[in-house]
Amino acid sequence: MIHEDLSHKIIGAAMKVLNELKPGLDEKLYERAMIIELKHYGHRVSVQSSFPVFIAAN
Repeated sequence: MIHEDLSHKIIGAAMKVLNELKPGLDEKLYERAMIIELKHYGHRVSVQSSFPVFIAAN
């Protein structure tokens, strides 16, 4: 694995968040908690961008 150390940190942060918050919450809450946890480890993190989605008419 190219970024094995970083991968372990990200997975560890995700497990910590899941164990603390438990399953069943809105995805946005987990995302925000991950940002906090990863920043705690010293990583630069930003909220994922949103993009408009358009459905083409037939």
